Amino acid sequence: MNKRRRLFSLVMLLATSVSLVALPATSANADSAGFVQIVNQAARSCIDVRTEDGIHNNGARTQNYHCTDSATMRWRLDAVGDGFYRIVNKASGKCMDVAGALTERGILIQQWDCVPVPQQQFQALWQPGYPLGYYQLVARHSGLCVELSNGNGNDHTPIYQNTCTLWYAQLWQFRD
Repeated sequence: MNKRRRLFSLVMLLATSVSLVALPATSANADSAGFVQIVNQAARSCIDVRTEDGIHNNGARTQNYHCTDSATMRWRLDAVGDGFYRIVNKASGKCMDVAGALTERGILIQQWDCVPVPQQQFQALWQPGYPLGYYQLVARHSGLCVELSNGNGNDHTPIYQNTCTLWYAQLWQFRD
């Protein structure tokens, strides 16, 4: 029985350690409302809402864009429980959302009115082997990761969901 308790304690300690690693490290310099830039490891560019789609429109697509101080590329991570976050855009007040709540690879990431649905909930996951301070954003409803299309660093490159792999196009940093 004592052996079982020790094993249970070890499992609980490991589970606690893993969940702590899953929390995103936001910059102490984030603006006063907690908005940060989400920067891709491959491109060193930010997730941005396409102004060409209408900044306040549901369905406006996210894209890669060189980092500026624009509110369209500032995001706030609001905890929704179980290690997941709703990611809210500063300019529009809308949430990052997987288009159509689809679970297939290659589905675009867009913005939509914030509602409590799984396609608007993302886990910021760090695992051994990832660079420190970089996380995958895993969609709750699909288990797929937010990815910069083909790791292409050009402005206007779309952001979509894809199978999670250790690839720099899927690694994101939260910074001021």
